[in-house]
Amino acid sequence: MRRQRCPLLIRFFALKTDADAWGRQKEVELDRGEVVLVQRSLHIKTLGDLLSRYRAEVTPKKQGAGPQAARLAMMLRNPMADVPLNRLKPSLIAAYRDERLKTVSASTMRRELTILRHC
Repeated sequence: MRRQRCPLLIRFFALKTDADAWGRQKEVELDRGEVVLVQRSLHIKTLGDLLSRYRAEVTPKKQGAGPQAARLAMMLRNPMADVPLNRLKPSLIAAYRDERLKTVSASTMRRELTILRHC
């Protein structure tokens, strides 16, 4: 079974009707968020794990490492950092953006969202 932004799910069946039923069941589970999608090569569980890895591996190589590390530290303190990657939705990022825009400028927010895009 193939679905955009999801790893390929494969299972073999003797009967096509069994395969169709399994596919429908998996689609319903994916829609409900009940299936935990695990990629064996990634050991990242939350957005905070991803941001921490980015801070450790990518940020030191950048020219503006200091300011970016400070932005990452701020993002890691936000409750959004505790959200599992398979539960991360655009609405959560939009809520984070709207809340942050109450205290920071639009250019600062743009820089923080750029970090998310690069992760």
